[in-house]
Amino acid sequence: MSQGENISYTQHILEELPRTMSIGAAQYTSIMLSSTMLEVTDIHDPGPLTLYGREAAALYWPGGHPQHGYKFEIVGLQDPEPPDKAQARAELRAAILGATIGATALQRVLPIIRQSWRNLEQQAAPRSPLSVAMEWCDSYALPLTICEFGKVVRSQRAPQGATVMHLWYPISVAPQPVLEQLQEVVRDTMDQPPRT
Repeated sequence: MSQGENISYTQHILEELPRTMSIGAAQYTSIMLSSTMLEVTDIHDPGPLTLYGREAAALYWPGGHPQHGYKFEIVGLQDPEPPDKAQARAELRAAILGATIGATALQRVLPIIRQSWRNLEQQAAPRSPLSVAMEWCDSYALPLTICEFGKVVRSQRAPQGATVMHLWYPISVAPQPVLEQLQEVVRDTMDQPPRT
């Protein structure tokens, strides 16, 4: 399998997700993140006319990517990519490690999605909903989460050029444990040699 084919599968997911809020039949949702390590806009209601330019995405596959086996990957979405890819990826890892989910972002979650979190919690007991979601993602070769980075291109409220972070995750799982799992994976990969 060539590197181009590996990227195309991931690119397909990254293109499908914002359009359909799903990967195949699996429903996902997203929440905006704040970060202490990267200047990220904390405007959680940037308005309906906001347009984002996507720059990069970090994906975590509990069972490994179905083509190349990596559990964690960072994919550049800019053309051309930044000249110092290693530095750019280090900044994204640091941003993930410093990321938090603010109360404002949580308050904007729809009640039906909150109910799906409670439903899975009841169904999963005594196990954690996160462990069930990770097994499910492993079985169906899906990412547990995608952390997407972008810039505000146009908005009535958010400053143009501001960095935004979106955490995509399965709709039935609360985002906080998903973010914590992603941060643990990023910490585990910090000492590994970079992949090109």
